[in-house]
Amino acid sequence: MRSVTRVIALVTFMLFLAPSLPARAIPPPQRQLDYLASQLTQRSRDLLERLYGRYQQGPLGQRQLEGLYRAQMLFAASELFERMARENRSEGELRAAINFVRQQALFDAEWRDVRVAIDNAAREIQRGGGGGNLGGGLNPGGGSGLATGRLRWFGRVDENIYLFVRGASTRIELVSGQPTVNERFNFTSPLPRRLVTVQVRKLRGRANIQVIQQPTDTNDFTAVLQITDSGSGATDTEFEMTWSPTVIPR
Repeated sequence: MRSVTRVIALVTFMLFLAPSLPARAIPPPQRQLDYLASQLTQRSRDLLERLYGRYQQGPLGQRQLEGLYRAQMLFAASELFERMARENRSEGELRAAINFVRQQALFDAEWRDVRVAIDNAAREIQRGGGGGNLGGGLNPGGGSGLATGRLRWFGRVDENIYLFVRGASTRIELVSGQPTVNERFNFTSPLPRRLVTVQVRKLRGRANIQVIQQPTDTNDFTAVLQITDSGSGATDTEFEMTWSPTVIPR
């Protein structure tokens, strides 16, 4: 009852304050996460409406239909994340929530705006919460600890890239900055087409490396890493990615 009273008081205050606000007010820094969360919800809604509009025009292929279902889950998860942000939930809850939202996002070109919005919200949580790792994602379980395969990767990275690892191949998607050069990599064995938990260990460079999607059947058993460098100019980056069987809790 007390919490309801506080909410009513807050709404009343905002209604009183609203006429004095400029039409295009910039959100104050302390509410930046609220703003970013609302942007994420809006972009998720726009994506869902576009995909559903195509569905209404005629039958979709299996992949397109799966994308529509994922977009619906993404929108629902984004709405809940926005609500949690506005309720000032704990840092741990917000990290878990944005990681779940991230797991719903496909890496098709049409989903790019949504992925950017997710990254913006994740960075804001990390900036205000002491810089813990957001990259592990929500996994069905943890790794067994015994590595069964290894990838060693080197490249010169500028600003922000996604690195997709599937089987014995890698693919780079440039988010911002200059294209990655001097890429080379070596697998001890291909990333298997079964549930494994991947981990990364940086060997060289100033860039930040995070696992943002674990390999599952929903992403065709692809590990997705994000490499970001906020320094000036490109930097040599080297890391080791290992994987071990995923332990499903009983």
